[in-house]
Amino acid sequence: MGQGSQMDRSTDKSLIKLLLFVFLLRLLLSFLPSFEVDMSAWLAWAARLKTLGPAHFYSETVWTQYTPGFLYWLWFLAKLNLATEFWIKLTVIAADIFTGLLIWQITKKKSFFIFYVLNPAIVFVGSIWGQIDGILTLFLLLAVYFLVLRKQAVLAFCFWAVAFLIKPQAIAVLPFLIFFAFRKFPWRRAFSAGLSGVLTLSLGSILFFPKENLWGLFKLVRQMGEYYGYTSVFAFNFWSIIGMWKPDSISIWGLPYFYWGLILYLLALGLIFIVFRNRIGQKTNIFLFTALLAFAFFLFPTRVHERYLFPALAFLLAAGRRKLYFLASLLFLVNLYHPYAHYSDNFLSVPSLLRLSGQLAPVMAVGFLLIFWRVLNVKK
Repeated sequence: MGQGSQMDRSTDKSLIKLLLFVFLLRLLLSFLPSFEVDMSAWLAWAARLKTLGPAHFYSETVWTQYTPGFLYWLWFLAKLNLATEFWIKLTVIAADIFTGLLIWQITKKKSFFIFYVLNPAIVFVGSIWGQIDGILTLFLLLAVYFLVLRKQAVLAFCFWAVAFLIKPQAIAVLPFLIFFAFRKFPWRRAFSAGLSGVLTLSLGSILFFPKENLWGLFKLVRQMGEYYGYTSVFAFNFWSIIGMWKPDSISIWGLPYFYWGLILYLLALGLIFIVFRNRIGQKTNIFLFTALLAFAFFLFPTRVHERYLFPALAFLLAAGRRKLYFLASLLFLVNLYHPYAHYSDNFLSVPSLLRLSGQLAPVMAVGFLLIFWRVLNVKK
């Protein structure tokens, strides 16, 4: 009994030391230059929320095209006079650590926690860039975890709704949640879970859209999508082979690029569901399924940003596909560097590396497509 207690205390100390090391290292890296365009927006929005409040935040004359999820946190920080670059990055670091711990819980492998939280691509987005894709990914992973492993459908859809409020690209994982809920739960329970997600979206929108509520949220998301009407917004995906930043209103065979992207995306979804329809019982296949959905959302539609691939990494690692995770992370890091260096004027922005990363875009795109195909053909 005494020996067991000593072992438990030793394990606890080891975990605390590991978490402290990761936290301090990530915190140290957070002092590297942020992506100024995004960080300036966070700080300006925090100040606007402190002054005007959520109900008067959105404007036709000031660029405020962002869903309410993270804006609540910016408002909270501003009220405490903590809306600074340090606290914004600290929030994302904490989210990455919790995601790493959840991957550890899913896989039962401590090394996977380290692989995630110290992944250079993950670190670059959260600790350096200062973007919040790590927070989105945490809530998406929680949604899948609670639906599949904890059998708590209502909570799962609530987590997904929070993810959507943070970033609308959470829609990429929704087809799996709906498919799994109606296949594995009684239809009334699945319907109730879906309703809880809608209710969460409504409650999360009400302070920002007190009159229009969900309709206001829908209009905002549509407006956000239309703002970037291009083939690829620095994403090294299928459309980067044709050329990034080309208007997706350009037609080929009488059909605009936008609709070709939608067709390719829907075909990819259909292929994923056909391949995995009878493999949904295994835990690793479930996380491969969701990784593929995130990959498809990054690869095939137009109007995609480079960071849309971020959640796929967490799902790949949760599925235990370490080699594919490392390869995707490497390609992703090159993709991330390109827009960062393009818009930044600091010592991390090296002109020769910027040119090289741009020249490599079609090669990276082919690499991502091959990874997608490899994941799709992983054996049971």
